[in-house]
Amino acid sequence: MKVKILSCLTLKTNTKFDNETSPKQTPIPKMNINKFHASQAEAVAALIKRNLLEISSQYYPPAYIASIVRHLSAGMLIENAKVEHIFVAQKKGKVVGTGTLSNFGSDEEPSYYGTAIFIIPELHRRGIGKEIMRKLEEKAVKLGANKLTVRAAINARGFYEKLGYTYQNGITVEDEEGNYIMEKAIQKNDSTNLRFG
Repeated sequence: MKVKILSCLTLKTNTKFDNETSPKQTPIPKMNINKFHASQAEAVAALIKRNLLEISSQYYPPAYIASIVRHLSAGMLIENAKVEHIFVAQKKGKVVGTGTLSNFGSDEEPSYYGTAIFIIPELHRRGIGKEIMRKLEEKAVKLGANKLTVRAAINARGFYEKLGYTYQNGITVEDEEGNYIMEKAIQKNDSTNLRFG
Protein backbone atom coordinates (compact mmCIF):
# COMPACT_ATOMS: atom_id res chain seq x y z
CA MET A 1 0.00 0.00 0.00
CA LYS A 2 1.36 3.40 -0.96
CA VAL A 3 0.66 6.00 1.72
CA LYS A 4 0.23 9.52 0.40
CA ILE A 5 2.17 11.70 2.78
CA LEU A 6 1.08 15.20 3.43
CA SER A 7 3.71 17.71 2.47
CA CYS A 8 3.64 19.24 5.79
CA LEU A 9 5.91 22.00 6.61
CA THR A 10 4.33 21.91 10.01
CA LEU A 11 4.09 25.33 11.53
CA LYS A 12 3.55 26.15 15.17
CA THR A 13 -0.03 26.99 16.06
CA ASN A 14 0.81 30.59 16.87
CA THR A 15 2.11 31.08 13.34
CA LYS A 16 0.38 33.83 11.38
CA PHE A 17 -1.48 32.76 8.26
CA ASP A 18 -2.23 34.18 4.85
CA ASN A 19 -2.29 38.00 4.97
CA GLU A 20 -1.33 38.29 8.62
CA THR A 21 2.14 39.46 9.46
CA SER A 22 4.53 38.16 12.04
CA PRO A 23 7.88 39.33 13.29
CA LYS A 24 10.80 38.19 11.18
CA GLN A 25 12.96 35.51 12.71
CA THR A 26 16.70 35.57 12.36
CA PRO A 27 17.67 33.23 9.52
CA ILE A 28 19.41 30.05 10.54
CA PRO A 29 23.18 30.23 10.05
CA LYS A 30 24.81 28.13 7.32
CA MET A 31 23.47 24.64 6.97
CA ASN A 32 24.06 21.74 4.65
CA ILE A 33 21.35 19.94 2.71
CA ASN A 34 22.43 16.57 1.40
CA LYS A 35 20.98 13.24 0.35
CA PHE A 36 19.72 11.11 3.21
CA HIS A 37 22.05 8.45 4.59
CA ALA A 38 20.88 5.43 6.57
CA SER A 39 22.92 6.61 9.56
CA GLN A 40 20.52 9.59 9.81
CA ALA A 41 17.36 7.48 9.89
CA GLU A 42 16.73 7.61 13.64
CA ALA A 43 17.28 11.38 13.87
CA VAL A 44 15.09 12.10 10.83
CA ALA A 45 12.31 9.79 12.06
CA ALA A 46 12.41 11.46 15.49
CA LEU A 47 12.14 14.93 13.91
CA ILE A 48 9.18 13.82 11.79
CA LYS A 49 7.40 12.11 14.69
CA ARG A 50 7.87 15.16 16.89
CA ASN A 51 6.32 17.44 14.24
CA LEU A 52 3.42 15.10 13.67
CA LEU A 53 2.62 14.66 17.37
CA GLU A 54 3.24 18.24 18.48
CA ILE A 55 1.79 20.16 15.56
CA SER A 56 0.00 18.14 12.87
CA SER A 57 -2.08 16.28 15.45
CA GLN A 58 -3.95 19.55 16.04
CA TYR A 59 -5.31 19.39 12.49
CA TYR A 60 -5.58 15.70 11.64
CA PRO A 61 -7.19 12.64 13.27
CA PRO A 62 -5.02 10.33 15.42
CA ALA A 63 -5.31 7.40 13.01
CA TYR A 64 -3.97 9.49 10.13
CA ILE A 65 -1.06 10.79 12.23
CA ALA A 66 -0.26 7.24 13.40
CA SER A 67 -0.20 5.96 9.80
CA ILE A 68 2.30 8.64 8.77
CA VAL A 69 4.48 8.01 11.83
CA ARG A 70 4.58 4.31 10.86
CA HIS A 71 5.28 5.10 7.20
CA LEU A 72 8.12 7.44 8.14
CA SER A 73 9.78 5.33 10.81
CA ALA A 74 13.57 4.92 10.69
CA GLY A 75 13.30 1.53 8.97
CA MET A 76 10.79 2.78 6.43
CA LEU A 77 12.92 5.84 5.65
CA ILE A 78 15.80 3.54 4.79
CA GLU A 79 13.50 1.52 2.50
CA ASN A 80 11.87 4.64 1.00
CA ALA A 81 15.30 6.09 0.19
CA LYS A 82 15.80 3.27 -2.31
CA VAL A 83 13.11 4.76 -4.57
CA GLU A 84 12.70 8.34 -3.34
CA HIS A 85 15.05 11.30 -3.14
CA ILE A 86 15.22 12.16 0.56
CA PHE A 87 17.18 15.22 1.62
CA VAL A 88 18.32 16.16 5.11
CA ALA A 89 19.21 19.63 6.36
CA GLN A 90 21.90 19.74 9.04
CA LYS A 91 23.32 22.52 11.13
CA LYS A 92 26.53 21.73 12.99
CA GLY A 93 25.87 18.02 12.49
CA LYS A 94 22.33 18.18 13.92
CA VAL A 95 19.35 17.22 11.75
CA VAL A 96 17.11 20.30 11.51
CA GLY A 97 14.87 19.43 8.55
CA THR A 98 13.99 16.96 5.84
CA GLY A 99 12.11 16.75 2.56
CA THR A 100 11.46 14.10 -0.05
CA LEU A 101 10.97 14.12 -3.80
CA SER A 102 8.66 11.26 -4.76
CA ASN A 103 7.45 10.04 -8.13
CA PHE A 104 3.74 9.21 -7.85
CA GLY A 105 3.61 8.53 -11.58
CA SER A 106 5.51 5.97 -13.63
CA ASP A 107 8.98 5.93 -15.16
CA GLU A 108 7.39 6.74 -18.52
CA GLU A 109 5.11 9.46 -17.15
CA PRO A 110 6.58 10.75 -13.89
CA SER A 111 4.59 12.95 -11.54
CA TYR A 112 6.91 14.48 -8.97
CA TYR A 113 5.71 15.47 -5.53
CA GLY A 114 7.49 17.23 -2.72
CA THR A 115 6.56 15.16 0.33
CA ALA A 116 7.41 14.76 4.00
CA ILE A 117 8.70 18.30 4.49
CA PHE A 118 9.43 18.68 8.19
CA ILE A 119 11.49 21.23 10.13
CA ILE A 120 12.49 21.02 13.78
CA PRO A 121 9.74 23.06 15.54
CA GLU A 122 11.99 25.52 17.34
CA LEU A 123 13.63 26.49 14.05
CA HIS A 124 10.48 27.22 12.05
CA ARG A 125 10.38 30.46 10.06
CA ARG A 126 14.16 30.53 9.64
CA GLY A 127 14.36 29.69 5.93
CA ILE A 128 15.07 25.98 6.31
CA GLY A 129 11.85 24.87 4.60
CA LYS A 130 12.44 27.29 1.74
CA GLU A 131 15.94 25.89 1.16
CA ILE A 132 14.70 22.30 1.30
CA MET A 133 12.02 23.12 -1.25
CA ARG A 134 14.64 24.76 -3.48
CA LYS A 135 16.68 21.54 -3.30
CA LEU A 136 13.62 19.43 -4.20
CA GLU A 137 12.78 21.73 -7.12
CA GLU A 138 16.37 21.59 -8.40
CA LYS A 139 16.35 17.79 -8.24
CA ALA A 140 12.99 17.62 -10.01
CA VAL A 141 14.33 19.80 -12.83
CA LYS A 142 17.40 17.54 -13.15
CA LEU A 143 15.02 14.60 -13.50
CA GLY A 144 13.22 16.38 -16.34
CA ALA A 145 10.14 17.63 -14.48
CA ASN A 146 8.41 20.82 -15.54
CA LYS A 147 6.30 21.10 -12.40
CA LEU A 148 6.38 20.04 -8.78
CA THR A 149 3.26 19.17 -6.80
CA VAL A 150 2.78 19.21 -3.03
CA ARG A 151 0.04 17.97 -0.76
CA ALA A 152 0.04 20.95 1.59
CA ALA A 153 -1.05 20.44 5.16
CA ILE A 154 -3.86 22.65 6.41
CA ASN A 155 -1.43 24.88 8.26
CA ALA A 156 1.22 25.05 5.51
CA ARG A 157 -0.71 26.57 2.61
CA GLY A 158 0.64 30.09 3.21
CA PHE A 159 4.22 28.80 3.13
CA TYR A 160 3.74 27.19 -0.27
CA GLU A 161 1.87 30.21 -1.64
CA LYS A 162 4.87 32.39 -0.75
CA LEU A 163 7.08 30.01 -2.75
CA GLY A 164 4.87 30.43 -5.82
CA TYR A 165 2.69 27.32 -5.53
CA THR A 166 -0.92 27.59 -6.66
CA TYR A 167 -3.91 25.34 -6.13
CA GLN A 168 -4.09 22.56 -8.70
CA ASN A 169 -6.94 23.26 -11.14
CA GLY A 170 -7.91 26.22 -8.93
CA ILE A 171 -9.39 23.84 -6.34
CA THR A 172 -8.96 25.40 -2.91
CA VAL A 173 -10.76 22.73 -0.91
CA GLU A 174 -9.20 19.94 1.08
CA ASP A 175 -8.76 16.51 -0.44
CA GLU A 176 -10.05 13.32 1.21
CA GLU A 177 -7.21 13.43 3.76
CA GLY A 178 -7.52 17.10 4.63
CA ASN A 179 -4.66 18.40 2.47
CA TYR A 180 -4.48 20.87 -0.39
CA ILE A 181 -2.99 19.89 -3.75
CA MET A 182 -0.74 22.70 -4.94
CA GLU A 183 1.73 22.91 -7.81
CA LYS A 184 4.42 25.09 -9.27
CA ALA A 185 5.92 25.30 -12.75
CA ILE A 186 9.65 24.65 -12.71
CA GLN A 187 11.95 24.67 -15.69
CA LYS A 188 15.52 24.88 -16.77
CA ASN A 189 16.37 27.90 -18.94
CA ASP A 190 19.82 26.73 -19.91
CA SER A 191 22.57 24.50 -18.60
CA THR A 192 23.34 26.72 -15.60
CA ASN A 193 20.25 28.68 -14.61
CA LEU A 194 17.06 27.36 -13.09
CA ARG A 195 13.88 29.38 -13.24
CA PHE A 196 11.11 28.71 -10.76
CA GLY A 197 7.60 30.09 -10.72
